[in-house]
Amino acid sequence: MPGTPLHALDLPRKLLLTAVLAVLAAGFAAGEGCVFHQLALPLSPSPPREGVGGGGGKPSSILDAITFTFHGNRARTRLKEKALGSMRRFFSAFEDATVLSAEEQADLDRVLAWNDAGAPEGEFLRAEQGRTPIFVILERRGCLSCHASGAAAIGNKKDSPLTTYAGVARFTSPDQGLDAARLLLLTHVHLLGLAVIFLITGAAVGATLWPVWLRGTLMAAGPLGVLATVGGWWAVRYGGAPWAPLVFLGGILMVAGFGLSVLAALYDLWLRGN
Repeated sequence: MPGTPLHALDLPRKLLLTAVLAVLAAGFAAGEGCVFHQLALPLSPSPPREGVGGGGGKPSSILDAITFTFHGNRARTRLKEKALGSMRRFFSAFEDATVLSAEEQADLDRVLAWNDAGAPEGEFLRAEQGRTPIFVILERRGCLSCHASGAAAIGNKKDSPLTTYAGVARFTSPDQGLDAARLLLLTHVHLLGLAVIFLITGAAVGATLWPVWLRGTLMAAGPLGVLATVGGWWAVRYGGAPWAPLVFLGGILMVAGFGLSVLAALYDLWLRGN
């Protein structure tokens, strides 16, 4: 097979190479679809209101989603996310997130302001500068009926007690995105796996009769896209939003290189000379 143009291969080898390219294309498409789904799913329909992405902690573009994934959203904590989301209704006497009295809204705002200020420990139990202690707010809003080690309420959250500062502090740390260990694993898997994929497609393109410049471009585009994408992950993790376009453009280059390589090989396999 080495040195034999694709169009000159016999039928069994043409079928084999076509099947391999089809399997690679299906797997590649599934992987890219998974990435797109993960990035597009949390997008907010509203424009950003504060910092990167929406004020509610959701990204408003693909670039925001990339930034949030690898760098995190430093303005978001689990406490804030829950207080603005599923737990908001518990600040209402009617358990209706859309109906908060002035006093209830003030309690919610107090918790959010404390979170945004870095959750100072002194304000958890003590009233400082005339502000209500956070513990008092959590207690009177019924949070401790579920979030306590001895909670007996249905749906209790004994594993996430909010009765101590240490318990609450677990949920006030800013979102830091993917940790280094997880990102190292993803880097390892993607670099090795995609290297094999582009070795196969590159070898196929190298055996076509397309001009040398086109073959060289297609053979280099995919691997360069991989390096830009994976390198961009690390750049975004430590450098933030300015590096998100590198991941986006690297992904486009990688997909284009793969797709055009497969099409170029299939053309020579089945259409050239026919």
